[in-house]
Amino acid sequence: PSTWILDLEDIESCGRLLTKTRALDKTSIGEKTSFKEGQVLYSKLRPYLKKAIIADEDGICTPELIAFDTFTNINPRYVMRYLISPYVDKAINQRSYGIKMPRVDASFMVNLPVPLPPLLEQERIVERIEDTFSALSVIDDLQTRYASDRDVLKGKLIDAAICGKLTKQLPEDGTAEELYQQIQEEKKRLEKEGKIKKNKKLPEITEDEIPFDIPANWKWVRLS
Repeated sequence: PSTWILDLEDIESCGRLLTKTRALDKTSIGEKTSFKEGQVLYSKLRPYLKKAIIADEDGICTPELIAFDTFTNINPRYVMRYLISPYVDKAINQRSYGIKMPRVDASFMVNLPVPLPPLLEQERIVERIEDTFSALSVIDDLQTRYASDRDVLKGKLIDAAICGKLTKQLPEDGTAEELYQQIQEEKKRLEKEGKIKKNKKLPEITEDEIPFDIPANWKWVRLS
């Protein structure tokens, strides 16, 4: 009853799982094939939809999904991104057959050449793609919600940016507190050299003044 049953409609374009259905909730199952945790699943039916995911547990699925194994020093996320790349899309569209429901042969898929970087570079490529996709998903959501008002959309997009929702916070970036201390040291130096006037210390920002939450490594400061 707890077996994961994966159908094509459960997968969104470009690697997003929309829903996870169990056998207990299925009224009819039909013909299925099994897959294993960690395999890359790719739809050979209507491949232009770019439906591909990485299985996070064992399950069964429609035979229209091809399951690929990855081995030592191959990042499955890199393989998945490769399978939905424009290069693969173009190659498959030239070889798919059928008018209403085009599909591609599994034998053609397993023979596709793959540009394989070293493992660490695979991981960097995937991280860069997924960070960009994350930012784009925020933009897409805002465009959908505010499609009729471009000015509102622009405002919401800027709001997302200044709240830290468009960027990923990395430990190696340091903290805004460190930056703030550097600014104070620079101001003291410029005051000492007579290049700027010494200003009265500004009051600390109180909890009541803070309008929204920001990431932990950011800092609220006075504009001046």
